[in-house]
Amino acid sequence: MGINFKQTIEEIKNQTDILAVISGYVQLKKRGKNHIGLCPFHSEKTASFTVSPEKNIFHCFGCSEGGNAIDFIMKIEGLEFIEALKLLGDKVGIPVETKAVDPKTKSERLRFYSINEEACKFFESHLDTSVVSYFEQRGVKKEQLKIFRIGFSKEGWDNLTKHLIGRGFNPADIERTGLIIKKENQNEYFDRFRNRIIFPIIDMRGKILGFSGRAFGNFEPKYLNSPDSPIFHKGETLFGLNLAHDAIKKKRFAILVEGNVDLMMCHQHNLQNTVAPLGTAFSQAQAKLIKRFADTVAIAFDADPAGLIAAERAEAQLRETDIEVRIVDLKDKKDPADFLAEKGEEAFLKLLKESQAALEFKIKRKIQKYDLKRIESKAKATAEVVEILSKEKNPVIVNEYIKLSAKLLGLEDNILVSEIKRKSFYKKKRGFDKSRYIINKPATKRIEAEKSLIRFAFENKSAREIISKEIVIKDFSNPQYADIMERLLKLSSPEIDDLNSEAEKVIVRGILLHGDPVENLEQSIKDCILTIKKEELQTQSNLIRTEIKKEEALGNFERVKGLQEEFTKLGEIFRSLSR
Repeated sequence: MGINFKQTIEEIKNQTDILAVISGYVQLKKRGKNHIGLCPFHSEKTASFTVSPEKNIFHCFGCSEGGNAIDFIMKIEGLEFIEALKLLGDKVGIPVETKAVDPKTKSERLRFYSINEEACKFFESHLDTSVVSYFEQRGVKKEQLKIFRIGFSKEGWDNLTKHLIGRGFNPADIERTGLIIKKENQNEYFDRFRNRIIFPIIDMRGKILGFSGRAFGNFEPKYLNSPDSPIFHKGETLFGLNLAHDAIKKKRFAILVEGNVDLMMCHQHNLQNTVAPLGTAFSQAQAKLIKRFADTVAIAFDADPAGLIAAERAEAQLRETDIEVRIVDLKDKKDPADFLAEKGEEAFLKLLKESQAALEFKIKRKIQKYDLKRIESKAKATAEVVEILSKEKNPVIVNEYIKLSAKLLGLEDNILVSEIKRKSFYKKKRGFDKSRYIINKPATKRIEAEKSLIRFAFENKSAREIISKEIVIKDFSNPQYADIMERLLKLSSPEIDDLNSEAEKVIVRGILLHGDPVENLEQSIKDCILTIKKEELQTQSNLIRTEIKKEEALGNFERVKGLQEEFTKLGEIFRSLSR
């Protein structure tokens, strides 16, 4: 890595507004000098993800993920270093110059992106009038096909295979993208997608991750997705998010539909904040992805029984991320595409306004299954409602839905209250969690002093000079802190990346984000050093006291006398430090 390239990296890091970058993915709230939010890298309900614009770093105190803006983009977008650097460089107007790379030798991820892009162009070039006619019959205009880069895979076993190999791509690489399949016990390949309408799955940077193919005729499977690959995991992305994320972020509101055509129709009718899963069960990863941009999601799945079941499953995943969920009732229409084709945008917007809170929808749907005139059926309906409400943690929500449910069931409120309490009691009894009662010991004054010295040394050259003169590294009680301090004192201008391991980086990020500013740096350093020295003396004194008792029991009085002299000297040193 040349000097100029290193300078480019530093310039991009220094000129990038880390708060602006991360705010594009995580909803943050200001707390003192820092900003906090729910971590996008692991599931949590209490915000532990912290961003420091002042120190230009982020750190999660829950999962220990952290770093600078480049690290964040690499992790959140799944990019390699150079890709993330280029992305941020474009934002701040700093070009990232790299040597031209041959397609055969460039990184694996970039090779796969190139293969998918070429395949997409090939599919687009074969979009014939019969496919266009199919979309027009569904109400989708021709310009939408260009926006979504819709294509077609013709009949034939190896049309795409021949095309990509002819373009110089390696068959093994093409196979790993999932576009072609190797014949068993042969060195030959055939196309995965044949006689299918092709929907490319595109990420927020415009990179094609994979494809979804709909059968163009009566054969199974109706929908076929690219298999998982190094650049595509179908349970972790959403169809249309590349076009929808700005609108979702602006409104903090997303519409979730089931089908690709449903989504295209929504976008055609100015509902650009619409996304769809990829023909698979909606996952927790997809819920977390939406959570980056939205506070509320309206689920508008098909109105048939399968669609209702899928909507409830999606709602359960979204609830885990604390998103407000609403359910859209499509009335007598099969899906959003049909509804929009017949009744238009205004009618659909009216449905969105009339959408029910997911909990209300679930309760009403459960109750509607039973004939409440029959006592046994009423008891079963009550049990199902109790099961739903006993899982809800917000007492205000539970209280309000008890009133609604009691009214629908024709019961007194107190009957539901007692049943929910009984259900909750047995759940707690079965699932008793001892870990909830484990209390972590607070850090000692010595540990806090060591952490403060690390922060001072990291941030200030004069602090490093004072510390190097006043304290010996072996005085640190925490071996990791000692190693970190030893490293810091050797550096003229330390950076987190200069540390020896990822574990050390995690420690230092946490220390930097927890520290408060001090009025008198030199005095604060001296106070910390004094604390460390006094606690070290106290530790040594305690060890000698224990040794004295041991030697007295053995009758080694000469040894006892020597130990008592050592103990006295330590006491004198301790008192001198306290003056």
